[in-house]
Amino acid sequence: MVVRFRHIIILTGTPGVGKTCVSKRLAEKLKASHVDLNKIVKDEDMILGIDDERKTSIADLDSLSKRVNEIIESSTQDIILDGHYAIDTVSPDLVSHVFVLRRDPCDLKRILEERGYEKTKVMENGLAELLDICLFDAVDAYGVGKIHEI
Repeated sequence: MVVRFRHIIILTGTPGVGKTCVSKRLAEKLKASHVDLNKIVKDEDMILGIDDERKTSIADLDSLSKRVNEIIESSTQDIILDGHYAIDTVSPDLVSHVFVLRRDPCDLKRILEERGYEKTKVMENGLAELLDICLFDAVDAYGVGKIHEI
């Protein structure tokens, strides 16, 4: 009998780099469950409030972490976690791989503008991409060994 261990895979990155598109395709290819963390936050009302200065919602990461761990515990399949919240919600000992998606900041600017992001959010996310913020945070949370930068 072959014993197969379940994989918990995170796809993270700055908004606009393609996390949802790539994670859905990966889940399909691996026959894994796709878990969209932004959708859970919205659908299950895990919003603590609004950051007026940054014009963004503030996710309840404690509630999200509990919910994600419930999903992980109840699943028998591999799980693909999609979202920049992922590194704040799952213990490193559960995660097998973390893929940090990257995009050229000029392309990212165009994509975010096409999505209707305000100028300040476009600038903030462009700078985050330039400064490797998502990569730095992922390495800080999970160590270098599990990180794959694409």
